[in-house]
Amino acid sequence: MFLNRIKFRHLQCFVEVARLKSVTAAAVELNVAQSAVSRTIAELEATVGVRLFERSRRGSVLTSEGLAFFHQVAPSLAQIRDAYLAFGANKDVKEHFVVGALPTVSARLMPQSVQAFQSESPNVRVRVVEGRNADVLTMLRSGDVAFVVGRLARATEMQGLSFEHLYKEDIGIYVKRGHPKFGSKTAKFSELLQAPMVLNMPGTIVRDEIERYFYMNGIQPPSIVVETDSATLARSLAVHEGRVWISPKGMAQSDVDNGTLVRLDIRGWALEGSVGITTNPKTVLSPNAQRLLDTLRRVSEEIYISKM
Repeated sequence: MFLNRIKFRHLQCFVEVARLKSVTAAAVELNVAQSAVSRTIAELEATVGVRLFERSRRGSVLTSEGLAFFHQVAPSLAQIRDAYLAFGANKDVKEHFVVGALPTVSARLMPQSVQAFQSESPNVRVRVVEGRNADVLTMLRSGDVAFVVGRLARATEMQGLSFEHLYKEDIGIYVKRGHPKFGSKTAKFSELLQAPMVLNMPGTIVRDEIERYFYMNGIQPPSIVVETDSATLARSLAVHEGRVWISPKGMAQSDVDNGTLVRLDIRGWALEGSVGITTNPKTVLSPNAQRLLDTLRRVSEEIYISKM
């Protein structure tokens, strides 16, 4: 029978290769020989009758059939793992769950939400994985994170996932207080583009929104740029090196509040995006993960919506 020929090791190997995009990396993760992983994937492909991966210089990339198979298999494996942790041999391990977060929400929303959650549930361990949108959404599909908090991703990346809007967050233009050139808090955008700048990495949601604004307004992108997704580095470049920082409000607001940074008033500049919670409908959240979701909703309302 078809199902009797598919073993747990087939599905486990498949998910790891899909997640890591590498047979070699999957072998290291599973602590088995690379040849064993290759053989197991070949057996699985022979059993299901379709090619699940394309092998290239980019690594092992899912085919369209492989992607559809991954969407079905990964959540089920995650639930089996969670059931084992809850009822198996690890009863002495404290309950924990993992959530994904984009850097744009790691400055204010996540710290306050996690603190509020653990003040009520001090024995529950919360792990927050920060990363780029494509990476944390892959982890969501594989069941490695319970949900993801951040800006709404592109439609192509959201297939099979659900998004719950929490609040609108705008993107501002920030410089250090007393900046020698932009100390008046007003400037022409053409002047800003001539100054050294710090932006998010290409391919991120925030960078896409900024570049779309440039394109729609016929603006040539700045030429002197440092690209980083590190809020710590971006802040340091703005505060200590005098760079212009285009950033989501949440990442810079604490520095504005304490007077380290100022937000420039630029005529015509208006850019905002939806921030919320992305979940996988095929994943059943634990009661504690669900309670953290409720905490995020409450804290986001206290921070953002109540002040609008």
